[in-house]
Amino acid sequence: MEKSWRYGLTFNIGVLAAASLLTDVSSEMIVPLLPFFIVSLGGTAAAIGLIEGIAESVVSFVRIFSGHRSDAIGRRKPFVAAGYGTSTAAKVILAVASWWPHVLVARAGDRLGKGVRDPPRDALLADSTPAETRGKAFGFHRSMDTTGAIVGPILAAVLIVLGLTYNQIFLVAAIPAAVASLVVLLVREKRGVPMRRPLLASLSDLPPAVRRYFAVAALFAFGQVTMSLFLLRAGELSGLNPTAMISGVIALYVAFNVVYALLAFEVGRISDRVGRRPMLIAGYLTFAAAAAGFGLLPDPVFLLPLFLVLGASYAFVDGSQRAMVVDLTPADRRGTSLGAYHALIGAAKLPSGILAGVLYASVGPLAAFGLGGVLATLAAVSFVLVLRPTVSK
Repeated sequence: MEKSWRYGLTFNIGVLAAASLLTDVSSEMIVPLLPFFIVSLGGTAAAIGLIEGIAESVVSFVRIFSGHRSDAIGRRKPFVAAGYGTSTAAKVILAVASWWPHVLVARAGDRLGKGVRDPPRDALLADSTPAETRGKAFGFHRSMDTTGAIVGPILAAVLIVLGLTYNQIFLVAAIPAAVASLVVLLVREKRGVPMRRPLLASLSDLPPAVRRYFAVAALFAFGQVTMSLFLLRAGELSGLNPTAMISGVIALYVAFNVVYALLAFEVGRISDRVGRRPMLIAGYLTFAAAAAGFGLLPDPVFLLPLFLVLGASYAFVDGSQRAMVVDLTPADRRGTSLGAYHALIGAAKLPSGILAGVLYASVGPLAAFGLGGVLATLAAVSFVLVLRPTVSK
């Protein structure tokens, strides 16, 4: 008998998805406004790249620590709750920012919270669903998360029309983040068997296939141009006055997230049947095509199609990458492996963010997006060469 589409979507999956939805409503009220807020505070494209690169990377060691510690004590929930609370506090800092380095502090704090919660949360997702529905669970979580990314920018646009300042909008954005911090407390967790092993020993004992996959994922992350630069490019090409330009950029960002949300769940379900490999190769190549388009097609008529293609690439890659890490890792080391994965991706994004921002400001958008497209293509080729086909067990 065919199983219901809800099979594998347990209570914990629903709670974690709801928390992510609320958090993304909060975060995505901020993201499309952030590059323009930074510019209004005296920052440049290089400053945007620096902020996003540091925000994603400075806390990389925290990701390793939180993932490993969740394995060591046999519990995930305390780290997830602490991470959501930290991110909420950081959003309040944004609300009082008056100089672009303040944004750096706030973004680093927000990513600190994300670093604390992400590996244990992803391990908790994997622990809370059967192996045969792992891709579905990660895809559902990504879809709900991205639904928040649809609602958030729309709320931001409404608040702009109502005349609120950037700082006031950021303060409002802290409210759904605070609610998410409470929702996650509903998670039901059974204490697992503690894994009493030193961090370095745990990392060195990860399967060789995991380490090879990490290398490919890091290569892709190095070329994954920060979303702030895609949004800045859209604003520059729009040719509209500042108010209309911001509304237009928000609309494009919403379109990106609609595609992402609609595809992520189905991509996860398909990856449970055919494996993660085809999904990831397709995602890497789709991102390469989108990046090339942003660099080569400087006409506003192409912006909507390009953001739709970009959204599809995220749907193929994001959940599938996390699910594949779990596929390749023994259950008692999931937290450590996911922590190493998130840390490596974050570390790759520090030089990536800085380099892309500098290239954008000093050479031009084609150089920044072109490099991203080339590296994403190399990641797809590397996947074919160094990783065998895998189907989740």
